[in-house]
Amino acid sequence: MKDIDDLKSDADYALRQAKSIIDLYLKEERTPTDEEIKQVREHQAEAARIMKEVETIREAQRLADEVTAQHNNFRKPQARQVPPMQPENDDAHSVSGKRMEIGSVPRNLMCFKDAGEGSAKAAEDGFKFACYLADRFWKAPWAKRRMKEILQNDSRAQAESSNSSGGALVPGQYANYIIRLVEEYGVWLKESFVVPMTSDHMIIPRRVSGLTTYNVGENTAITESSAAFDNVTLTAKKLGVLATYSSELSEDAALSVVDLLTNEMALAAASKIDEVGFSGDGSNSDFGIQGLLGKVEALTSSYWAQYRLVPINTFGEFTSASLGTLQSRVAEFAKPNGKFYGSPQAIETGIGGVLQGMGGVTIAEASGSIPMRFNGYPCVKSHYLREESSGSVSDDLAMIFFGDLRKASTTGIRRQFEIAESRDRYFLEDQIALRGTLRFDINIHDLGGLSATGHTTKGPIAALLADAA
Repeated sequence: MKDIDDLKSDADYALRQAKSIIDLYLKEERTPTDEEIKQVREHQAEAARIMKEVETIREAQRLADEVTAQHNNFRKPQARQVPPMQPENDDAHSVSGKRMEIGSVPRNLMCFKDAGEGSAKAAEDGFKFACYLADRFWKAPWAKRRMKEILQNDSRAQAESSNSSGGALVPGQYANYIIRLVEEYGVWLKESFVVPMTSDHMIIPRRVSGLTTYNVGENTAITESSAAFDNVTLTAKKLGVLATYSSELSEDAALSVVDLLTNEMALAAASKIDEVGFSGDGSNSDFGIQGLLGKVEALTSSYWAQYRLVPINTFGEFTSASLGTLQSRVAEFAKPNGKFYGSPQAIETGIGGVLQGMGGVTIAEASGSIPMRFNGYPCVKSHYLREESSGSVSDDLAMIFFGDLRKASTTGIRRQFEIAESRDRYFLEDQIALRGTLRFDINIHDLGGLSATGHTTKGPIAALLADAA
């Protein structure tokens, strides 16, 4: 049975899915379709169902606590009749409760940087997370005092996670801070269609084609047709990262160590997911996942997803016409959320050069507005897409993509990023180990069909491939 933190995470994901649908039609300034309304309602219902299950678990726990308290009260010895001497309450002995203050801590730490929420809450969450790790894992006295204040002011922080083999798991409310960092640092999780995996092996049905209409004459039977479906298969893979450091370092600079390592772990996880999603080669080091580059480049020029225009094999040779033709090779259903995907060199030198050569530069363009757009579509950069080698891109390699990555790929998350600590393995070296793990899978499943079969087989994404000859 899932614990409360897992259930709340599932409910949060369902509501975020609903919000992404709402944000899309609000951004496009249109009314939602019947299918979109249906999907929003389904996500709402799923979140409500999960939260009802959370309340059931909480009620069961409250009942167990009440019975335990009654039993303990029945068995405890009778209270003393003479009251104990009370402490003095003058200025020298009085104690006052104060709210948690974070102003005395250096604000240049990474945990105080806004995680994209546009409020001080992200900074406070980062600080609470650092305090938790410094108290729980490194027993820093200052962190112990801070955690007492947090426990008094934040009831969520009172949850304890299980210990196992000398290690401790970070509670869900703090682990969420790491999850936000992974999503902030990475590109793939923002762009792909992300689904929670309810088991290690998950199959998602996918519509391939629909029914066919016919011109039917009088007293003539209607020809039967069938909608075609196939499956998208996800199998959870485990990503892990391990860091060690001396106990002396944790004592002398606990907050800085926590801040540095948690951000480094989130960056490492996000970078690996980006690498696998965009350029995975199917090897064991890439979790057996073939990324977007390999999938598209493995096709032939007969597919809509591949486009070549001689003699383009450098980013400086991009033209508005070539980029426009690339857009035309993508299905219309993918264009409302369409984007250009390329390496920093492809976006800045290729699309940036085309924009500079078009004239009529606006103030926003001259000041380097972010994100860059071409023909109204955002341009997304990833270091794991192709850049020029020795002044050009080799023939038949993808230079830039256009389309909707959410419709071309599915990313399954079996378990969000978890952190655990142990002092056992490195006992002789007097070191502390911090381990982070995440279970996921990526499937690039929809790249369209052959151009000879007509425009109805265009896919949700296409690439401009280098071709010098």
